[in-house]
Amino acid sequence: MNVFTSRGYLTLAVALLCCGSVGAESILLPAGTPIYGELDEQVVSKKKKTAVGQIVRAHVWRNVVLDKQVVIRAGAAMVVRVSHVKSAKVAGVKGDLELEAVSARAVDGTEVLLDGGYDHSGKGRKALSITLFLLVAWPLIFIKGKNVVAEPGTIFDCSVQADSLVSVEGMQPIHVRLGDGKSLVVEPLYDEMDPEGKDKVLPLSLRAKGSEISAACVATINGEEVEPIPLSLEAQEEDGDYTLVRGTIELKKLAKHFRKGINRFEVEVADARAEVILDVEL
Repeated sequence: MNVFTSRGYLTLAVALLCCGSVGAESILLPAGTPIYGELDEQVVSKKKKTAVGQIVRAHVWRNVVLDKQVVIRAGAAMVVRVSHVKSAKVAGVKGDLELEAVSARAVDGTEVLLDGGYDHSGKGRKALSITLFLLVAWPLIFIKGKNVVAEPGTIFDCSVQADSLVSVEGMQPIHVRLGDGKSLVVEPLYDEMDPEGKDKVLPLSLRAKGSEISAACVATINGEEVEPIPLSLEAQEEDGDYTLVRGTIELKKLAKHFRKGINRFEVEVADARAEVILDVEL
């Protein structure tokens, strides 16, 4: 005789379900939370090759972390589609391409709806957008129009569309080693830039552990080592165990290494590096 009755099976199933939920936690992923995506395939602004509504392969570029828990993992699939495409024409009329981020998969399998995406014309801080356009794209107005080509690896930003609950069952908090990645913090000073885009330099705020910052340079751009680009440093002040300093770097020297989409670079001080992600898309 089978010792498991139908009621016994139900009891066992409920028990297993309860055991599986031990330690589960729901975290609120707020609307507006920034997410960075990365294209997995090339997209060109040619109507014969690309159509509005077409799905484009992409993934989450970096972990999305809240309350020391990863809620969306780097590498998670993203749904991205073409929202606008215009082919290039003669007389310098360039092509146009816009990609719309639709959703990303959270660690519990939830599809999180997104806003934003890739717009080749640039978005973000107005001053920096205009400045980089003048430094990088001005020759295009004198030649035959070109189509936009978004290559694999192009980084774009988007954000969570609405508040979402994500279960982080069985996950462990992220442990950050003291001094690892926090001995140096570098941030762009967008508010100091000319709203008309006439700046030749990018102002930066540096916060480094130690009593003095004698030199700083840009060591990598978009993950690739470059010939060091020195920063000009100004007056320094102490803040406890840290030193604060304002620095500037020539935009033209940065821009020649930039590519379409979000750009990033690493500033090096002594043996520490800090990454800067520019709030602008080329």
